[in-house]
Amino acid sequence: MPKFGGYSPFPKRMGGGRPRVETLTKALAADRGDGFDALNRETIAYTIDTSAARALSAAWGTNQRLAQLWDPRRMSEDVLARWEKILALAPLAGESEGTRRTRVEAVLARFGSPAWASAISAQLTAEIGSAFVGIETISYALANILVPDGTYPWGVVGGVPWSSTVAHILILLQKPTGWTEGQFYDAAAKVVLVLDPLLPAWVSYDWYRQPDTGTPVSVPGGPSVGGFCLDNEHNFDSVFDA
Repeated sequence: MPKFGGYSPFPKRMGGGRPRVETLTKALAADRGDGFDALNRETIAYTIDTSAARALSAAWGTNQRLAQLWDPRRMSEDVLARWEKILALAPLAGESEGTRRTRVEAVLARFGSPAWASAISAQLTAEIGSAFVGIETISYALANILVPDGTYPWGVVGGVPWSSTVAHILILLQKPTGWTEGQFYDAAAKVVLVLDPLLPAWVSYDWYRQPDTGTPVSVPGGPSVGGFCLDNEHNFDSVFDA
């Protein structure tokens, strides 16, 4: 039942147990000694103690709420949106608050943890299911590597900044049987949501899928089932989407 005033100044009291204001009021009254009838609601001592107890209780509750700012399961919705902005997470249209909280929780838990291929595969499988086929990497022998000149670390080669495709990964996707193109692209959009928080800043990535028509081509240092067909209306989106 709603309770107002007294030991429960908040309009509604939720859960069991003794109200925090009551515990603090009785503690303050006990400190006054026997000379005051401090628990008599008609006395000035009771009014003073209750007022102080409410202030202390409010401060304690504020500290508790501040602690929850780091807990995606308990933080307020406006703080959740702020964390998404801090972590560069862009929720999909119509995405539930529960899903958004789970994603923020996963990002915060990742700090300090290595992004192993097995962890990435497991996360992609959990998010997009059978649309995920596998992770493809580029070997050192086939990678496109540009190294700095003698002015390291600020050097460039041929006017191009220092770079390497050794740290570039390809995510091979497929359109499962029965899926529409819209369903496939909705799943593909989640690749960014999964990989951005998982991968270090120096790792780049891209997703692609085998062309619907034509013979797939295994490109050394590139996709295993790549290809380009002029008659494929989804070619630029699915093969050269980056």
